[in-house]
Amino acid sequence: MKIKDIKIGETYIHKENIGYRHWYAQPVKILKPKQDENTKTYTLVKCKWSSNPSFMCGIMKYFRPGDLIPYKN
Repeated sequence: MKIKDIKIGETYIHKENIGYRHWYAQPVKILKPKQDENTKTYTLVKCKWSSNPSFMCGIMKYFRPGDLIPYKN
């Protein structure tokens, strides 16, 4: 997925997490290379990562934009 297509607050899944049990990612911030907490030389997407699509409980995780796939209900 391209950076310009990622929308903050939408629900996505990781491309390697397709199957019976999904984990959901909700972008919070897009970090350009060497910006804020991103120490990498490529763009990352800071996401809430949860097993529940309501995101009541979860952790913060960083993904490359190409690893996210839009989640369709």
